[in-house]
Amino acid sequence: MKADGAGTKSALNSEDPLSDTGSRMHGLEIESDDDDGDGDGDMSNPAEVFRMYSLQHEVAVARHRTYILHMNASVTSNPRVAVALSDQSCAIYDVTQLSKVETLCGHKGTVVNVRFSPGDESLVYSASSDGTIKLWDLRIGNQSAKEFKDDTEDSEKLKPLSDFDIAADGRFICGGTELIHDDAFLLFWDIRSTNLLGGYWESHTDDITQVCFHPTKPDTLASGSTDGLMNIFDISKACEEDALQLSLNTESSVRKLVESCFIVDAHQTNTLGEVLLLTTAGRGECLRTLAVNKNKLKPLSSLAGNKQIVRTSWYDRNSELLLTGGEGGLLSLWKPSTHSETDLGTNLKVNCYEVQTLSTALLPEALK
Repeated sequence: MKADGAGTKSALNSEDPLSDTGSRMHGLEIESDDDDGDGDGDMSNPAEVFRMYSLQHEVAVARHRTYILHMNASVTSNPRVAVALSDQSCAIYDVTQLSKVETLCGHKGTVVNVRFSPGDESLVYSASSDGTIKLWDLRIGNQSAKEFKDDTEDSEKLKPLSDFDIAADGRFICGGTELIHDDAFLLFWDIRSTNLLGGYWESHTDDITQVCFHPTKPDTLASGSTDGLMNIFDISKACEEDALQLSLNTESSVRKLVESCFIVDAHQTNTLGEVLLLTTAGRGECLRTLAVNKNKLKPLSSLAGNKQIVRTSWYDRNSELLLTGGEGGLLSLWKPSTHSETDLGTNLKVNCYEVQTLSTALLPEALK
């Protein structure tokens, strides 16, 4: 990587070759027996939705109106979830009871993402548009243990961050920035020392929206941007030109609103090559999951009783628990029902516009 003196989700499976990533996301077909759509926002047959989700617990994260912007959970037997809120704070909850464990305050800008350390559930990282990434040690409460920032040029004006991620081995952090004087930066820090190691700034030409390390390969990094590019890097290489392994031009901004349907998140399941999509429509009254597998898109489940526009989610592929958060400030825990339901209320909208934009809107996100 370069020394920095100046500065959607990717469905990479740990067993899939990088060169196959882009081609697998094109040419998706809707797996449906009902091809007659009336354009009213719903085209699926109720029998195509295999199971219902029921709402187990729900809590409001604040008394005043506060959005839940991002979330991430620890991978343990008793998981905790960290949520980034629109009031520039973060909160930690126990997943099973949704009881609050800690509130983290200290950022002076919008929190753009939050993550647990890959190797220690007591450590939480949060990044903000104020240009800093903070490390919080939950054992000592609401106190930042370390701070990562790029102050190599002007300590009074830090580069505003737009996303970040932590390498699988816990050694490095990468933060993506907004466009700054015609450059968008991927910045790298050593977690042990907080030293800025360097950066890339020639691969994107607009705000970086997604930064995702591979879940098992710590040297593999994917990035997405509003310039329409999704790039995959091998950060073990000495320079940015050599590090760039693959660049996919979607010819559209990565992360895209699709008519009245919005694709909230993408999650990998325990089925090899399958991606679970969480989608919503309207004001959140229609919340569904879809499965993408072998170039097929099919309805999977319904989440009845949602009360908000969902902005973020977390999915446990083993228990199939689903956590959602959104503009109503509600943290909701969903559990799959043990029996099939036939009365689905409003059905799932699946249309060609969603299929056409899956590779642009989702490819970088599913890597997380």
